[in-house]
Amino acid sequence: MQKYELMFIVENAISEDAKKALIEKVKAFLTANKAENLAVDVWGTKKYAYKINHKSEGYYVVATFESASEVPNKLSQELNINENIVRFMFTKIEK
Repeated sequence: MQKYELMFIVENAISEDAKKALIEKVKAFLTANKAENLAVDVWGTKKYAYKINHKSEGYYVVATFESASEVPNKLSQELNINENIVRFMFTKIEK
């Protein structure tokens, strides 16, 4: 098991319920793929350093978890096809 941090930015224009549902979907995916020690920290709406898709704000979420090495690749595929995810990044955390 490797420890990872996932930061993703959700489109700020969608409703609060849709944001919460998207976060729950990511948590459910990680739980279904046997991720352990899952912790989700919602940072909320923050300004971008530069405009992305002609927008200046996004909804930031950070999740830390431990999982097998193939789980981030699987989750990347899911996040890539979701139109409400602006950006995401996985970071491997050294123990």
